[in-house]
Amino acid sequence: MSILRRIPIDRCAWPLLAGSAGLLGIALLGPWRLVPVALGVLMSFLAFFFRDPDRRSPADPRAFVSPADGVVTGVQLNDQPEAGPLGGPCISIFLAVWNVHVNRVPHDGVVEKVTYVPGGHAFAWKHSAARNESNWIYFRSKQYRFVVRQIAGKVARRVVCRLRVGDSGRKGQRLGIIKLGSRTDLYLPVGSEVLVRSGDRVYGGSSIVAVMPDAGNGSHS
Repeated sequence: MSILRRIPIDRCAWPLLAGSAGLLGIALLGPWRLVPVALGVLMSFLAFFFRDPDRRSPADPRAFVSPADGVVTGVQLNDQPEAGPLGGPCISIFLAVWNVHVNRVPHDGVVEKVTYVPGGHAFAWKHSAARNESNWIYFRSKQYRFVVRQIAGKVARRVVCRLRVGDSGRKGQRLGIIKLGSRTDLYLPVGSEVLVRSGDRVYGGSSIVAVMPDAGNGSHS
């Protein structure tokens, strides 16, 4: 098990790779020539998609890092109190199939609530994706609250969150994964300084996307 933990592939892929390897072994004993090739391609795709590289997070205690790899598709103010800090910025990140799909904690904080919401599977970059299947993870830092939302896409059919209420998340820590193309939203405290804009490419756990408000400024809710 300790060896498996060092393999840079998310554990969601292990049963899929094991099953594919078993089928490949059977296929190699048969007369089929293309089947082993197809299974080899499938295993390569699974290993590529579920890759889980190590990342080094910046030491700045005020920095929020990106919760996902991908491209920023929008930055807007949150007008839904149930979503996150009302009036704070929300950063939306689209994950293409070729991006790393492991999500990460954007800042140190304790998990206050995790809410799974069933829904549809519209294309992740569309406005209608707001009604897609998703996980809401609510964090509380020493001073502020912030929220990460994992959103399934047209191809993605499952969002996985591995944190539970009461868990202490560290900046850059892995929190879960979204399978195949998808979207991740980050709801930030009022007064946060956003450092990215639409079209910017970001990397989960390492790219600084915002800086929290100075102590005594902004909302603590």
